[in-house]
Amino acid sequence: MWTVGGVARGRRVGDACLFDTVKMEWIEVSTKMKPGEVEIAHLTSWPARSGHAACAWGSKVLVIGGHGVDDPVDAKCEVWVLETTTRVRFFLFVSIGDYE
Repeated sequence: MWTVGGVARGRRVGDACLFDTVKMEWIEVSTKMKPGEVEIAHLTSWPARSGHAACAWGSKVLVIGGHGVDDPVDAKCEVWVLETTTRVRFFLFVSIGDYE
C-alpha cells in the first residue's frame, strides 16, 4: 500500500511511503529526480501536493489533480505517475491532443 503527499503539521508534503506488511511499518521512499528528468526543469523531487486522488494502475500509482505549494487556491489538473517496480520515481504524464 502506498501513500503520496498530503498535509502534515499544516504544510503540504511531497513524500511517498510504502507499507511493509511483514514488519507492519511505513517506510518513506526517496523520489528524487535528476534535474530536467521531467518537463519542469527545476524539480529535483516530486512536488508537495494535497487534495489529490491516487489509484493503482498495474505497477504504477496515478496521482491526479490536487493543490501544490504554489497554487493554494486552484487545483491543478496534472497527472503524476509513480513507477514502483524498477526504480521508484515520479514522472509527469503529458497528454497531447484536443480535449474540447
